[in-house]
Amino acid sequence: MSNKRYLKNGIKFLFLASALLFSWPVSGAAKTFDRVIAKINEGIVTLSEVEDRAKLIKIQKIAEKSSSILTDKEYKKQALDLILEEKLLIQEGKRLNITVGDNNVEDAIKEIKSANKVPDDVFEAMLAKEGMTLKGYKKKIREQIIISKARNHHLRNRIRIGEKKLRQYYKKNRKNYLTPAKIHVRHILFIFGQNLSETEKELKMDRAKEALRKLKSGMSFKKAAKEYSEDVSASSGGDLGILERGKMLKEFEDAAFRLKRGQVSPIVKTPYGLHIIKVDKVIPKQYRPYKKVKKEIENLLFAKVAGEQYARWIKELKKEAFLEVYLFDDPNKKLASKKIKKVVETARLPQKSELKKKKRVIKRQQTKVSSKRNSNGSEVESLKKRLQYIKILKKRNIISEKEYEKRKKDLLKSL
Repeated sequence: MSNKRYLKNGIKFLFLASALLFSWPVSGAAKTFDRVIAKINEGIVTLSEVEDRAKLIKIQKIAEKSSSILTDKEYKKQALDLILEEKLLIQEGKRLNITVGDNNVEDAIKEIKSANKVPDDVFEAMLAKEGMTLKGYKKKIREQIIISKARNHHLRNRIRIGEKKLRQYYKKNRKNYLTPAKIHVRHILFIFGQNLSETEKELKMDRAKEALRKLKSGMSFKKAAKEYSEDVSASSGGDLGILERGKMLKEFEDAAFRLKRGQVSPIVKTPYGLHIIKVDKVIPKQYRPYKKVKKEIENLLFAKVAGEQYARWIKELKKEAFLEVYLFDDPNKKLASKKIKKVVETARLPQKSELKKKKRVIKRQQTKVSSKRNSNGSEVESLKKRLQYIKILKKRNIISEKEYEKRKKDLLKSL
């Protein structure tokens, strides 16, 4: 399967490869305090990644004139979901040993340049302007091809459209595969230019009548076309090729489709001038045979169920993954909480009563113990998640039994 298919196909890229350059906003890392805001298995997602993708989604919504109005938080949520999906698919691609050669990446970039009509020097200048290196851009393209291959591998293995279902669809929708009637046409044309006088038009009509008389007298249509026609088709005997309804001027089409094979029309007037038409062959309307449309039907039915299957698969991957998300957590929240606690404790210190002092000491000790318990509970919960994750890795043959036991032992030691 070619890269072209990967760049255009695949339920659609989670974002278009060309958008990485032509729509991708400059990173706001200089203005944003960057931090890790999600972990997915062994991969991480940073705040700058999410903010950049959120800007791109917003740009695309505006370009598509979407009626939905989203908040910044909703854009970030959408961006995070897409990035998590991509990272899962890249990890799945690695598990499947999917590789993408340098030549595949180069071909993909050539297609992007060609589609956007951008020469090499301008392309490199645009990369520099967007704060992106060619190496970084190639990495993004490589990842997108891996994502598409992993998705297609999974869907093609899960979705099977049987012969019976294909034939049933063809039978039920046979009218969709009906080809219209066609005719092989020749003509002789006398052109009416914009500045043609009535006298000149009459002279052309006389020549058309003369040509028609000669045709009726036995002159071949090819010879008459070469002698009389003012159209570029004159040299080929007036041959216009095979035509179907809806492809010609109405006056010409109506006259032509009334003719049987070998018949010549009377003089037909259209906005272009005067025509004499001959039909060499009539191809009646017919149904395209099943064998010719089988692949087309298969792709159509595949697309109908692919979206649903893909969503289900991603849900399964997320369920099995070790996932932690703290996108909307306030990084200063814990720090502020500690400062407030310190201020409160300091405010309570100037107490003269010994009893009250003892109470405060006891309370602080109880708080410390309680805090430690909560901390231990949190650690145990995190440990459970990590143990579950390495168990999944072993189950999917990503790590060996030996590696699993080693990681489990290390985790239990940390408790």
